[in-house]
Amino acid sequence: MLGGTPRRAARTMPTVLPAPDPFAPVALVDEAVRTLTGRLGAELAFGGVVTGDGAVPLVATHRVVPERFARLAPRAGRGLGGRVLTERAPVTLEDYGRARTITDDFAGPIGEEGLRGLGCVPIVDPTGVVGLLHVGSRRPGAPAGRLVAALERLAGDVGDRINASRVAALEAELRVRRGPSGADVPGPREDRPHAGPSLTPREHDVLRLLAEGCSNREIADRLVVAEPTVKGHVGHLMRKLDAPSRLRVVARAGRLGLL
Repeated sequence: MLGGTPRRAARTMPTVLPAPDPFAPVALVDEAVRTLTGRLGAELAFGGVVTGDGAVPLVATHRVVPERFARLAPRAGRGLGGRVLTERAPVTLEDYGRARTITDDFAGPIGEEGLRGLGCVPIVDPTGVVGLLHVGSRRPGAPAGRLVAALERLAGDVGDRINASRVAALEAELRVRRGPSGADVPGPREDRPHAGPSLTPREHDVLRLLAEGCSNREIADRLVVAEPTVKGHVGHLMRKLDAPSRLRVVARAGRLGLL
């Protein structure tokens, strides 16, 4: 600037990006995949999370070519992962290319990668199967029982952590909707408590335990009733709240002030 003190350039503040959520499902699956090939000694591993349309894109891979696996998105009944989605149980294969118990939808990329022996387990939470974990080898032969057992334990841990994250998010939403005294904050007309369906005392008990992330067996144990009785109450809640899943039951109940 002529005839005066030069102005200092405006200081640009760096953009601060939010830290990734360490409990997000994809992050948890990626952590599990790296544990499998690291501490647990698997030759290779990959996994994915169920999306809204029921597919499981394999977004977490280790020691395989990611571009090949970008084409893999198992659905119920298709390939090894699809069989696990359908049966909700672990499946192992001696030699993927010779297997007759699965469809060959993904034989191309699996063959290009040279995979032979494979194992797959479901990641399960109270809402159902939420993801898949695989271990494999470029040699024929099903994964060792020790490794499959470790894979199941790891999948169980991931499922528990995904559920805990989901429950925490629901609880946070409920806290936002409550005033300082813990009373429900009135929302839109359809969200007010009087707009909700009438629930029996036992249905309220089941709903509260669903919100805690309990399975039917855990609810039955807590309430000292038979598991089929719990299933009946959950079905009634789904119908009364017009919700297609247990998670939607809890979310809608929260919006209606029933929790």
